[in-house]
Amino acid sequence: MISQGTTANTKVFTTKKGGNAVTSLNPIEQVEITFAVAPVSASTKMTFELRPNVGASYPFTKTAPTTISARNVLY
Repeated sequence: MISQGTTANTKVFTTKKGGNAVTSLNPIEQVEITFAVAPVSASTKMTFELRPNVGASYPFTKTAPTTISARNVLY
């Protein structure tokens, strides 16, 4: 399990909007979530789950690209 913080590492994630740190979201807002993970192989399936304070969680699955660089953006 990882938790919100100010420095991304294997136990902490950060959220930013327009380059500024954020700790909460309003409906339809988007943020950039950054976290460090152990290296994964190409085409590895990863599952993420966003859990709001109130309401249902939002799970989604992404697959690592077939070619991986030091920093990849997953959409």
